[in-house]
Parts: sequence; C-alpha cells; structure tokens
Amino acid sequence: MDLAENIKRKQEKIRNKVGMICAICLLIVMFATEIFSSIQENQTIDEGAHLVSGFSYLTTGIYALNREHPPLVKLLAALPLLKTKIIYQPSKNWDEGTQWSAAYEFLYHNTLPADFLLFLGRLPIMLMSLLLGILIFSWTQKIAGLTAGLFALTLYAFDPNIIAHARYITTDVPFGLAFTAAIFSFISWIKRPTQCKLILTGIIFGLAQVTKFSAILLWLFFAIFFLFSITLYKPKNEQRASLFRQGIMLFGVCFAGTLLAILITYNFALPLWKENILLPLLSNSTDPMIETNLTPVLTRLPIIHLYLDGLFAVLKHSFVGHAAYLFGEFSTQGWWYYFPVTLFVKTPFATILLIGILIIISLHAFQKKIHMYTNVHSQLRRSLLQKMQSLPTIISFEHLVLVTTPLLYLLASMINNINIGWRHIVPIYPFIFILLGTLMNVQLSRWTQLFKGIILTMLTIYIAMSLWTYPFYLSYFSEIIGGPSNGHTYLLDSNLDWGQDLKRLRDYMKDHDIPWIYLVYFGKGDAAHYVIDARTLPTLSQTQNRTEVTQRINGIVAISITRLLWEKENFQYLTMFKPIAHIGYSIYLFDLRNE
Repeated sequence: MDLAENIKRKQEKIRNKVGMICAICLLIVMFATEIFSSIQENQTIDEGAHLVSGFSYLTTGIYALNREHPPLVKLLAALPLLKTKIIYQPSKNWDEGTQWSAAYEFLYHNTLPADFLLFLGRLPIMLMSLLLGILIFSWTQKIAGLTAGLFALTLYAFDPNIIAHARYITTDVPFGLAFTAAIFSFISWIKRPTQCKLILTGIIFGLAQVTKFSAILLWLFFAIFFLFSITLYKPKNEQRASLFRQGIMLFGVCFAGTLLAILITYNFALPLWKENILLPLLSNSTDPMIETNLTPVLTRLPIIHLYLDGLFAVLKHSFVGHAAYLFGEFSTQGWWYYFPVTLFVKTPFATILLIGILIIISLHAFQKKIHMYTNVHSQLRRSLLQKMQSLPTIISFEHLVLVTTPLLYLLASMINNINIGWRHIVPIYPFIFILLGTLMNVQLSRWTQLFKGIILTMLTIYIAMSLWTYPFYLSYFSEIIGGPSNGHTYLLDSNLDWGQDLKRLRDYMKDHDIPWIYLVYFGKGDAAHYVIDARTLPTLSQTQNRTEVTQRINGIVAISITRLLWEKENFQYLTMFKPIAHIGYSIYLFDLRNE
C-alpha cells in the first residue's frame, strides 16, 4: 500500500512539473507574440499621452498631463525610460496640460527613436499581462485542477483581443489584472479570514483604484458579495455583531489601502511643495469633457484632490458621453447594447461555443441539484427565501462570485455612455476563462472522453485562429461575422482602427514603388517620422464623376477607415472606386491616378 502511494505521489509530482512547464511555455509564447507583433506597429492614439505623462511625473513631479487616468500604470510604463540617455527637456506644454502636443514632442523630437521609446514603455504592460495569466492559471488550478488551469491559460494566452491590448501603453489589461486580483484576494479572505489576507486585500484594492478609475466599481462589488456571504454562506449561529465588525474591517482596510495607494502614486506626481503649479490649471481647464468645477472643494484635500479631480472628470465624461460608432451609426450618448454586441462580434467563435456549452451543462447541473435538494427538503418549495437559503448547498460562494462578476461588470458597462471599445470590458474575460477551465472536469458518464475530445478539438481550432490572426490582433473580429474585413460594418475606434498601421503603410509603399500618397489619417503617429511622403488630399465637389476625380487628384489616396466612414460626406466620391489594398484592415488605398 505504501509502495503504491509513493508511486502515485511521484506520478503526481511529475504531472505537476510537466503542467508547470506547459504553463511557462504558454506564457513564453504569449510574450513572444506580443513583442514581435508590437514592433510592427507605431503608436496607437492613447499611448503617447500615457507615456509622456508617466515620464513627466517621474522627472518633474508635476501632475499636469492626462488627469483622466490614475498614475500607476503610466509610472510603471515610464520607469524603463529612466535608464536611457534621453536628454529631452520638458516644454511649456507639460505645465499647460496639453498632453497631445507634449506626447508628439516627446516621441518624435527626442534623442532616441520613437519606436524604441514605445517598446520600452510597452514592456511593463506585457509583463503585467503575464502576471494576469499566472493568476488565471493558479486560480483555475486551485478550484478545478491542473488540466483545467492549463485549459484556461491557453484560452487567455491565445485570445487575440487580450494579445492586442496587452501590447499597448494603456490601463486596460493592467486593470484586468488588478480587478481580478482584488476579487481573488477578497474571496480568499471570505473563505478563511486572517489578518494577513485582509491586509493583502486592502493593498490590492488600493492598487486597483490607482490603475483605472473604473475600479470604483469594486466598492459595489465587494458590498454585494459581502452581503451574499453573510446572508447565505455564514453559519446561522454567528453573531450579527461579529459579521458587522468583519464588514467594518473589510471596508476600513480597503479605504486605508486606497488612501495609501493614492498618497504614494500621486506623491510621485506632485510633491506638496509643487501644488501651487497645478492648482491654477485645475481651475482654468479648457476641456469641457473633463472640467468638473469642483476645484474649490478638491484643493482643500492635499494630494487626494488630484485623484478626486480625475475621478469626477471620468464620471462626468461617462455621463456626457463620447463619440461612438455601431452598425454604421454615430452617437455621443452610445447604446445600451453596445458592449453585448461588442462582446459577441469581438470574441472568438470557439469561445462563444464553449460559453454556450458551459451554460447548458451548468444549468442542467444546477437544475439537478435543486431537484435533489427539494426532494429531500420538500418544504423549501413553499418559500423563495428558503430556496435562497439552500443556495450554499447548490453552488459554492467562489463559483457564485465567478459567475456573477462578469455579469455585473457587463451590466455596469451597459449604463456607461462611453462606448469606444472592447478594451473597456477586459475585466470580464479572466472570469470567463476560469469558468471555461472547469469544463475539463465535466463528467458525462460514458461520454466523458468524447466530450473532452470535442473540447480539445475546439481548442486546437482556437489556437490556429489566433496564429492566423498574427500580427493584426487589434483588428480581430469573430469568424461568425466574417472576420476583420467586415469589422468596420460593426465597430470602429480601438476595436479596429487606432492609428496603428503607419509602419505597414510605409512598407507597402516601398514594396510597390509608391513615392508619395495623399494621406487622410486617424491617429497620432507622425507620417514624416516613418519617411512617408504624405500630402493633403484636395477638397472635391461630390458631383464630380470618376474622370473628373482622377484628373483633379491624380494620385493614390490612403485613408483610415474611421475617417472614411466618419466623414463620408467629404469622401463620398471614393465609393466610386474599389480599394486596391487594405493596410492592416485600418487603412484603405484607392488608386485615383489619371489613366
């Protein structure tokens, strides 16, 4: 018996080692994919502002740029730049808060190439994406085993949307990490309350608050899940005073963690003795989208007023709305169904199928457990409250949180008027991957092996799809709607065209001996920096025919799909011509040379 147990333990150790090696290999493949695809793209619209903001915080201590995002991710992105030989000095733009002109000067008028600066700034974001992968693997393995953990990690590591945004200097994937880690630490504390776990939860909660202002939702999530835990999952004999004390401790530690994170990160940005530089800027903002008119109140809260100013700016932006596109229509107020549609058309078809299978199996298992429980306790059929009290015997607290978190986050997104991209629902996906990982534990009697074979076949197709997408990850759209070539009929902005394809346009022009072009560009990249001879497209009357158009223009037009659709009244005449090429799905080329 002892010999058999020893053999079993050794086999288990070998299996765990092989599993860990596989997990490491998956993360290495993901990291390599992110690096090699990112160097093919120039800056996306937001990256320059984030990078120059972080660098300005670290080198000048003035928090004047990019107030609408907390500083943590920007500070981390700019850290590698401190080791470079940058001798660029801040201009007046840094103090005036004009982030776009400051970003342009920083990237394209510097002593080091823009691509090198971007690469250094993107590295910390890529590393954070690996940390999120480790968290997904570890959490799934903990609740469903090694195979389930590898399955969930594979889904994450090859998801084209995750790869796309894990390569950019933005807050989206880092916030996905912070949000998931906060929920994980909260669950760990609920399951086994200890002082160390409580403190860790508060620290992670605070870090999430200075990663992205959307983290304010964590206050609501923690409150809801804590109520779930004390009403449905805590022993009935536990004193109310004890539960109340636990709640006070939880939210007190979260508040302390938030305050500490704000003090540390914003102190890097603005030491107390320099506040007199920024306060006039806050009261004289010229940007109606982020002006809050709360400066008289906020300035009474040293350091913290910077966080609150940014938070209220984002809340106002969310209420006012943002220019958005869906199904060929434009709106500043958005659509309540924008994010459900975005989730459907941007999520790989294999993932959608797996979600469908998971829902069917889960509902069947849930119904079976309810039926078994109510047969034993028939009186529970009389009261909805009593049925709710039976919930802990049907689904664990951890699984309840895993299921409700993405649903609640999607619901919160649906009431947000800022409808500009899939990237705003990144926190949903780690929970989806973890739940899908549990499919590997499904037992279907004699059909178990066949079921797992089908799941693994779908996973193989999923991986092949991801590899086929390389390197155009940002432009990915589900196969069910025809892929990225049809993406523009559904969504724009950071879903498809974020100004990322200037380098590919340069390469196309070189390969096809095109000396110059007319460029109508949506983005913040500098065409001249990439040696593109770009000229301004002449304004034409929409009544002109093909011959008149070619005679007037007599050249090749490169136009971003966002500009083409957004300003279609100005470029209606281009519909008379068929594009000769698509550059990375975001730039269309039209040959309007006079024949």
